[in-house]
Amino acid sequence: MPSGKAQRPMRIVRLVVLAVLVPLLSSGARAADAVAGGNGTLLSLGSNWGPYETYHGTSFRWVDNDAELVLRPGAGEYRITIACEGGPSLGVRSFPLRVLDASSHRQVDHVVCNGADRRAEMLLPIGAGVTRYLLHADGGGRPVPGERRILNFRVFSIDDERGAAGGGDVVDPRSGVRLGDGWYPVERYKAQTFRWMENDARVYVASDRTTRGTLRLLLEVGPSVGSPAASVSVRDRHGRVVLQSVLRGRGVLAVPLQLEPGENEVTVGVQSANKRVPNDRRILNLRVFSASAQR
Repeated sequence: MPSGKAQRPMRIVRLVVLAVLVPLLSSGARAADAVAGGNGTLLSLGSNWGPYETYHGTSFRWVDNDAELVLRPGAGEYRITIACEGGPSLGVRSFPLRVLDASSHRQVDHVVCNGADRRAEMLLPIGAGVTRYLLHADGGGRPVPGERRILNFRVFSIDDERGAAGGGDVVDPRSGVRLGDGWYPVERYKAQTFRWMENDARVYVASDRTTRGTLRLLLEVGPSVGSPAASVSVRDRHGRVVLQSVLRGRGVLAVPLQLEPGENEVTVGVQSANKRVPNDRRILNLRVFSASAQR
């Protein structure tokens, strides 16, 4: 039988291991502690997240389903960027991740999870109280040999940015988007960052290869349109209409794109009465709060 002296070092080792594991397994951690890349100022993680893991130098959290995001009170929308991918329980690496209102389970946005180096952007409305959302994957649930958990998807990074204040403009330059002619200078008013446009404003989306993508524009109908709703069209560089939509108030337009290597140009246009605005010389048909691209 081992002596008491021999057993004491083993007890010490077990205590050290427990001291390391317990913080990692706790729920409700700040985003910065939970997922590499999160800055934790506006966003925290709620229920249904797996423990923080690092494997071969990559950090992530596995999710069975309905991982909860908790957003601090505010006004308008929060821009949340996420890098994620499907796991063995889902059976595919690339998949659509739906963002649901935690109370009603109504879908408010969706992104495509496609790997640690493919960041996607969610635009999530927030209000006077704490807002909760669920990250939901359809299907999956397959058991994994040698693993008790259901590994539907994993999240590598999650960043919370209030509007575009962090970058000083409405575009996310990491997604290869820039604005061209037709946009007025960037403005900030009541904690919101935006640009107005008169009409036929250009947007450029850079790509390093031939692929399909989606340009996401958070737009709002302006006073010069003369109506709370506006018919918005997006045309490619050949003048072909790639999206025609009616925008009511504020909303996200998801523009499908066939991207070629280099910069891909599209033009945003709107049917408008071009009404003059009191105390402003400009025609204010639309304003953009966010512009980003997914591939």
